[in-house]
Amino acid sequence: MEQYSSIQTSYCHDSLHSFYHGPERRYIEYHINSKFRLEPWYIKRDKQKEIDFLTSQIRLPKGYKKIPSLTKLGTWTAEEVRNFLHFASRE
Repeated sequence: MEQYSSIQTSYCHDSLHSFYHGPERRYIEYHINSKFRLEPWYIKRDKQKEIDFLTSQIRLPKGYKKIPSLTKLGTWTAEEVRNFLHFASRE
């Protein structure tokens, strides 16, 4: 089988799912999950609502998915995580 395909030569890195849907989504979750409310990095609910409002005002380029509410992070796709980090995390 190795003569036809090899993980060393045929592996294609998919940043959308291996980076945005994994560690980056977890990074956002650590900031908004109430089980971390005593940690200094936790973003309080009122601030999360403000972030939701501000992200709803962002006009994304054509072809990009709208950024959903932070309360629905569990259902976000990798593309939505990427859009949040690229367009909403600018200051």
